[in-house]
Amino acid sequence: MNRTLKICIVTIVCLLSVAILYVFLIRENKEEGVSTMIKVYNFDVEYKESNLELSEEFFLNIESGSSLIELTESLGEPNGWIGTGILAPYYSIGSGKYVILRFSNPIMCEDLQRIEVVNDTKILNEIALDNKFR
Repeated sequence: MNRTLKICIVTIVCLLSVAILYVFLIRENKEEGVSTMIKVYNFDVEYKESNLELSEEFFLNIESGSSLIELTESLGEPNGWIGTGILAPYYSIGSGKYVILRFSNPIMCEDLQRIEVVNDTKILNEIALDNKFR
């Protein structure tokens, strides 16, 4: 074989190896729930897919004063975080709606005070301390 043919074969093998590795890594990341960017309440935020099937009504039964640690035990991990500076966790509830959890101690995510139901641009409902819609 001449030198040019050897270089072409090595190049093709290297490119195929990189392509196979790339496809494998993409599949691996999708299985782990790779984050994508979406708009929630006028914020561009990372959104991580999950198998949670939550509804707005589900959040009516959440106790005020709960911590994120307690909520994560029953809800699972949030789909993402929203805000500037101090962030708040949010969960997807389907149909382009999201629930943002607001805590009186937002740094430690303790003492749940209100829950905001939002879409991509505005607040649709608020669940206040007494767990009733305003």
